Amino acid sequence: MAWVAGARRKSTYYFQDRVGRVATVDVWVGGGEDDPEGGSVSTLRAAFLACTDAAIKATQILAYAKQDTTPAYGTDAFDRPTDKLEVGAITAEGIPVTMKLPSLLAANYQADGVTPLTTGAAAALMTAILENCVSADGEPLTKIKRARRMIPSGLKSWTRKA
Repeated sequence: MAWVAGARRKSTYYFQDRVGRVATVDVWVGGGEDDPEGGSVSTLRAAFLACTDAAIKATQILAYAKQDTTPAYGTDAFDRPTDKLEVGAITAEGIPVTMKLPSLLAANYQADGVTPLTTGAAAALMTAILENCVSADGEPLTKIKRARRMIPSGLKSWTRKA
């Protein structure tokens, strides 16, 4: 099983008018597009700007990849797809970063059903987040401050002790 780059990329343009209203436009471009200053991304930006009095504040290019075979699913599923794992981290400058991920399997939580384990797969996930994610400003994350299972209000988790 291998990851294969998709034949397309998504380019997002962030427009802002003179009073501060923001609009975004998502378009698909060819899979070889990776330069926001050239190619079809630049051509589209110029065409958009010629038709509006708004400014484009930023352009984003997202690459997609997919597995070349059917993924092997585990024997267990999410306890409930509406549950999330909220991870709060900080950068060296103390800037908070919050991520909401799909909830882990029940076996990866402590007895309270809310706090992730500090060993095994849950700990490996926290380490991977620290080593590979950055803040919106590009600053590396230095510490996980909190991690907890978020259960939408009005729902009762069958893994949580009554």
